[in-house]
Amino acid sequence: MTYHRTVLAKECLKFLSVIPGKWYLDGTLGDGGHSLLIAAKGGYVWGNDQDDEALNRAKARLEDHTKDSVQVSHDPHGPVEPTARLILTRGNFEDMANIWQQLHLPPLNGILLDLGASTLQLMSISRGFSFVSNAPLDMRMDRRLGVTAADLLNALSARELGQMFAELGGERMSKKIAEAIVAKRKTTPFRTTQQLADLVSKLKSRVGRLHPATKVFQALRMAVNSEHHALTKALPVALQILAPKGRLAIIAFHEGEDRIVKRFFKQNARINKLTILTPKPVTPTGKERNQNPRSRSAKLRVAAKI
Repeated sequence: MTYHRTVLAKECLKFLSVIPGKWYLDGTLGDGGHSLLIAAKGGYVWGNDQDDEALNRAKARLEDHTKDSVQVSHDPHGPVEPTARLILTRGNFEDMANIWQQLHLPPLNGILLDLGASTLQLMSISRGFSFVSNAPLDMRMDRRLGVTAADLLNALSARELGQMFAELGGERMSKKIAEAIVAKRKTTPFRTTQQLADLVSKLKSRVGRLHPATKVFQALRMAVNSEHHALTKALPVALQILAPKGRLAIIAFHEGEDRIVKRFFKQNARINKLTILTPKPVTPTGKERNQNPRSRSAKLRVAAKI
């Protein structure tokens, strides 16, 4: 099976400073690459993801490489098994405090949040994250959510769509694209990724390797999954369940996300709740960027709880 390539793997492992027998949360489990590295160092891993397909892939990968049984709970309501050292749960990381209480785990020695979507998620035909193939405009990380990307495209006003594309995607032609969407949907509602990609491509020319619709798709995905809201809510929760000296490591891929993390770290450093370990964000090496072009915009920030 092919798995998503783990971003900033060595750097994350270095800053988490894994202690054997201590608990670590991989709050955006994905395909389990970071979790696998933590487990290899002797850390106990709680992996969490809102995508049920990711949980299944990660379970298979962790069991195959660690030879340990992996306990999976889609709705954790009781204590974990005494021998469990690899636990996977389904949920949004903004709810980590509630899940942590239900699992009856001790305070955590480290929490990692990788805010990027995995390659397999983006390329999954049925999920509608990508313009590479024609698919329903879904984009829900957690398919229990009610609102899809198509729902937003067909319901929001031109002003609301333009604001979303500008703020979440950094799209310079946000107003023009939004107005074109509203005009088009009067006769043909948006249902597929191809419809949206074709419309944007007629309004914008390709710049380098970047598809004209990249920023619009990014903004839609972030809006459907309330990613900025979830991150803002999750950061104080993470601080709450960390043990003293525990590490909080966050990989952001967009300026908006990175600003939220940077601001949170600075605010809590001023009131002596956190010590910032990365005065400047850690970025991938040239070698990693060449091997994995999707890593090029990654920024890692790390802080320790006082």
